[in-house]
Amino acid sequence: MTVDDVLGAPAEHLGAVTVMFRREAGYDDETGNWFYAKYLPDGSLDANPNGVALAGLVGKNAEAGCIACHQNAGENYLFTTDADLDATME
Repeated sequence: MTVDDVLGAPAEHLGAVTVMFRREAGYDDETGNWFYAKYLPDGSLDANPNGVALAGLVGKNAEAGCIACHQNAGENYLFTTDADLDATME
């Protein structure tokens, strides 16, 4: 599979694309100022079962979801790996 394969037919290859980026200090210091958004393959925002778009601080203080999971990664909220990611795309 190549990047072109995914871009050419995202619905066949992706369940969702989740973006995480650090915003300016003061956005939400409690969560490390991280912003999250989960997009469906068609580019629309995904929503939780109540119809709330999964973007920003949705799910803050919840037991599951982006913020809850990334809080377990430590102070920087980032998970890392030593995996050879090129080998997984073959």
